[in-house]
Amino acid sequence: MREDEEAENWRRRTAMILLKSGRRNLLVALSDSMANGIPRLARASLVTVTWISSFLHWSGERSLQPLACSILAPQLIEALNYENSMEERILASFSLLNLLKGSGMR
Repeated sequence: MREDEEAENWRRRTAMILLKSGRRNLLVALSDSMANGIPRLARASLVTVTWISSFLHWSGERSLQPLACSILAPQLIEALNYENSMEERILASFSLLNLLKGSGMR
């Protein structure tokens, strides 16, 4: 159980460091690679967005979640397209839920 907690804390800290240091540039790069990337890069970016979005509420910065939502939501909505795999649609749905939860957008 302790290892699980330590791993979760590491994932949360790492996500926050990436978000706080990269901010807009990181979010735009992830969005661009989901839109225009090589399929494997686009999928890796979607997984990264899903991971990071699950820890956004931990950032403590009120402006970060609406910023992430405004940059990432259009590509996540595109990922909901039925042409994409079920896994991609689930990841996009989960990410959108996390982004919208605390962004003030509904």
